[in-house]
Amino acid sequence: MAAISTVLGGMAAGFGLLNSVQQAGALSAQNDYSSRMTDVNIRRTDIQAADAIRRGNDEANKYRTTTNKIIGSQKASLAAQGIDISSGNAADLIEETAVLGEREAQKIHTNAFRESLGYGMQKSDYEANRIINTSASNTKRNATLLGGGIKAIDYAAEQFGGK
Repeated sequence: MAAISTVLGGMAAGFGLLNSVQQAGALSAQNDYSSRMTDVNIRRTDIQAADAIRRGNDEANKYRTTTNKIIGSQKASLAAQGIDISSGNAADLIEETAVLGEREAQKIHTNAFRESLGYGMQKSDYEANRIINTSASNTKRNATLLGGGIKAIDYAAEQFGGK
């Protein structure tokens, strides 16, 4: 009877150790999946950052085109009234329109750049979280394996070492 109890106890300890190995494998698989999802998110933030810059460039160029059309209309209107557009208030008006238009185009660029920086910060967060999560996962995995091994050794010592 004692032999059967010892064998069953040994099997239970072995299954406990096997369970620890399986849990450690599951933790590794979960970490691998999380790491792959982080890669996807990093690629997505890179794409979003590049898109923000592209959209900013497009929008700024459209604004410059609109400004040039306004300047063209101003010149045509002033010239039609017989006003010299190369000097005086007319030239000042055209110059002011050009300066304000370029200033606004630069604001559009700046806002696009800031949006892009936000995606860069998000990317950095993903990378930092990957490091933290991998470290935590490795610690959990190692603790699981160590715990299962210690339980098996304790059982063996108790059964065969006369504890």
